[in-house]
Amino acid sequence: MASTDKEPFSLTEIPFESLRRLGLVFREGAQKYGKENWRGGDHAYQIERANHALKHLLLYVHALETGQRYTDVEEDDLAKVMWFCATQMEIERLEKRNVHSGGITV
Repeated sequence: MASTDKEPFSLTEIPFESLRRLGLVFREGAQKYGKENWRGGDHAYQIERANHALKHLLLYVHALETGQRYTDVEEDDLAKVMWFCATQMEIERLEKRNVHSGGITV
C-alpha cells in the first residue's frame, strides 16, 4: 500500500450543495460590485457586513420558527451568512499574516 501524508482537514466532506450556493453568492457580488470587492473593505465595512449577515441569520430563524418568510424577496439567507463567514475568515487570515510579517493590516 502506498504511503502518504494526511491533511488535517477533508475538503471532500464539505457538502457540494453548500459550496455551490456559496459560489452563487460570490458570483452575485462580483457582478454587482466587482470581483473580490470585499477584499478592500475597512473595519467599518466588516462591521456593516456582520450586521447584514446577522439580518440574514435572523430572517432564516424567523422562517424556521414560523414557516413563513419575513420578506417577499427570495434570497438564500444561509448562503449569505456563509459568504460573510468565509470572507471574514480570509480577512482575518490576511490580517494575522500582515501582523506577523510587520506589514499593515487590511
